[in-house]
Amino acid sequence: NTVSDWIKWEKQYLGEAFMNGLVISQHVMLRSNLIDPLKMENVGSGMLTLSKEGFVLKGSILNEPIEKHFKMEQISQLPFDPGVRIEIPNEEMFLRAYPDNFYSVFDYVLVFDYLNDLRLNKDKNNENNNE
Repeated sequence: NTVSDWIKWEKQYLGEAFMNGLVISQHVMLRSNLIDPLKMENVGSGMLTLSKEGFVLKGSILNEPIEKHFKMEQISQLPFDPGVRIEIPNEEMFLRAYPDNFYSVFDYVLVFDYLNDLRLNKDKNNENNNE
């Protein structure tokens, strides 16, 4: 067995669990370049939740409430640093979420990768059926 085999197995396991109702939710520290465009600084915290209903960040930035909802179809993959952080889609600033449990970064990423594989396979099957 190789690391690659383990990752494939873990992605399949987490993906199937997610499709059967698994929810991944972690408290995160938020860092952003909101204060100084050239520096990533601690700006708040919140809860980052991934469920079949979507990808949600609820918390506060600079003591102001923030709530971001993304439908699963809106995100094909998440930029991340393994075991460190997840990039949160945001048009106004760079926003990075650092989970208290840094191992969970990989869980979020593998579920998104699994869902993206499902979409790609569905698209490929639709193309084959239209030929």
